[in-house]
Amino acid sequence: MSYVYDLVLNYNNDLLEFYEWLKSDNIYHIKRISLIKVDSRIYNEILDNDIKFNDEFLLSIFNKCEYFNNRSIDTIPYAFLLTDSYRVIGIILDNNGKTTKYSALLLDEEEDIINVSKKLGNIKLNYQVLKKKNIDNYHTRQEKYIIKYIKNDLDSDYQKKDLNKLKYLYYEYFNKQCDNIDEIYHDLLYELDRDISKKHYDLYYLIKLSTCRKTAWFLTLNNDYVIIWSYHERGVIMFYDVDQATLACDEEPSLVFLAIKNNYRDVYEKVIEKENFNFNLEDEDGNNVLMRLIKNKDYDLVSKYIERPDFSINHQNNDGDTIVHLLVTASYVDVKEIYEKISKRLDYLPNIKNNNNESILDKAINSNYIYTVVKVLSDKRFNNIGLYSFKNLYEKYIKSNDYGTYSKLNNYLVIFDNLKKKSLMPSMMNLLKMLKIKEKVIIKDLEESKLDNLDMIINHAILETI
Repeated sequence: MSYVYDLVLNYNNDLLEFYEWLKSDNIYHIKRISLIKVDSRIYNEILDNDIKFNDEFLLSIFNKCEYFNNRSIDTIPYAFLLTDSYRVIGIILDNNGKTTKYSALLLDEEEDIINVSKKLGNIKLNYQVLKKKNIDNYHTRQEKYIIKYIKNDLDSDYQKKDLNKLKYLYYEYFNKQCDNIDEIYHDLLYELDRDISKKHYDLYYLIKLSTCRKTAWFLTLNNDYVIIWSYHERGVIMFYDVDQATLACDEEPSLVFLAIKNNYRDVYEKVIEKENFNFNLEDEDGNNVLMRLIKNKDYDLVSKYIERPDFSINHQNNDGDTIVHLLVTASYVDVKEIYEKISKRLDYLPNIKNNNNESILDKAINSNYIYTVVKVLSDKRFNNIGLYSFKNLYEKYIKSNDYGTYSKLNNYLVIFDNLKKKSLMPSMMNLLKMLKIKEKVIIKDLEESKLDNLDMIINHAILETI
């Protein structure tokens, strides 16, 4: 049996292309997994149907799939890759051999596996087709979620006979009044079967907001006025202009997030300039006010208030990201002033990792901002650098074809010079020691565009920790 090493998979009930993966998904870093090649007819049959494989096949792949789990290696009992040398998918089976979860692959990893598979012969599989799968190929993952969310909420409101809310949603969608709850319900359901549009997204956001609290507020723009809609159990609707909207934010502080979301700067700039404004307010995703302003690219406002001593600089949102995790994904030119102000704060903790075990360095590397990476590395307090982070640095800024020979050499020297000043984990210190011993050889190799020795040293250091 053939195996594939070192790839990432994202298993879900439905097959999701890599560009639809979310940060909150449970991504597996696979160490080793079986590769099964079949002809295209078999591949399509397995992809399009619920399948049950026989016991012999289950035994052949049992615990052959290994993945990295923090510092240990765990196994997925029945997992394998399937290919027809044109496409590749990951599949998980239950204990009875039934297909349960699927994963697409990253584009470059799929291409590598396809090239390898062309040298392999087809494997005969014994399986039973249980039933045809109901596959929706017309909507994206987000669109499917939005349609399902709206339908569930409409069903709930209809069962509870919440006429006031349904009337409000109907008016927002169709821009006309209706008092018949059955007609409202069926008309809105019918719209879910149509091609998804901005109106569906607007309806989704309204429903989301209406379920956040007993009184839900909505902001819309009408000529020169910001209008705040208030929906609650008695169905009251109120209107405000910009000044009144600011006063409404004093009454309901979380309204500031709606103003930011809708880019009503006249409103939220006036709200947050008040001396007693609480910048530690959180939205439904756990982002505080300055984090939301960063996402909105209001960097001037963030810079203005980031030094507020009452602002919780190390706060983590629901994804585990701090404000600096968000900051390093932006161009350093845009956020240089903010980053420098944060770095001067004595209470700033730069080594926090998010829920995906990513440091601010990892986020900066993934965003491909070399100046930000160098700035993070030069921070004396930052030392949360493991072997995999270093490997990512190496692959992004030294091994990548995006840089020329002397740029790669310069990148290596800058990275190495900053790291050797830090107190790091033993595995990293051992790697740096080896790099120091081989320094002249490595520099000569880089000058000649050779990476064999550097590859070997890094891979050997990683293997020693497994």
